[in-house]
Amino acid sequence: MRYLNILILIVIFALGLSFAVENAHSVHFRYYLGGTEIALSLLLVLATSIGVCLGLLVSLANSWRIKVELRSLKRRLASSERELESLRPAALAEPV
Repeated sequence: MRYLNILILIVIFALGLSFAVENAHSVHFRYYLGGTEIALSLLLVLATSIGVCLGLLVSLANSWRIKVELRSLKRRLASSERELESLRPAALAEPV
């Protein structure tokens, strides 16, 4: 399995390298404060990286919300279990 992971990483690296070589042309990139000449491949990698970072931030916020909800539900479960344990002896002592 480890060799398969290494092989996949090598293939991804080779594809990325060939992508960079094929898209080495410079493009004029304009942004709010000015503009610059930058390689197309670098611009695409930067845009992808920014998108991945934004996606991670959104998923981390969602994950944090779910963890808070899980903590609350665990507290409610523990409280319900304590209440159930306190009621069991009383239920066993009552005649049927």
